[in-house]
Amino acid sequence: MWTQQSLNDGKTTPFGLGWGASDFKGYRMLGYNGLQPGETTTFRFFPQLGFGVVLACNAEGAENLDKLLDSILAVGLPSRK
Repeated sequence: MWTQQSLNDGKTTPFGLGWGASDFKGYRMLGYNGLQPGETTTFRFFPQLGFGVVLACNAEGAENLDKLLDSILAVGLPSRK
């Protein structure tokens, strides 16, 4: 579910089965962005740290919520040594 999937040409995608799976500052990062009527959410989880962050906005289609969360993490999450 959290493993990056491969395309027919062998290239990998940044997505697991419905989840984003990538590295951030040297840590494995799993994430999901979603919306439904009246709300938008962005979730990032770092399994190695047992740490996750969720931003929720009570506005459908709020733009750049994922970029805001990544900016917060860029400042607050130490780089892995």
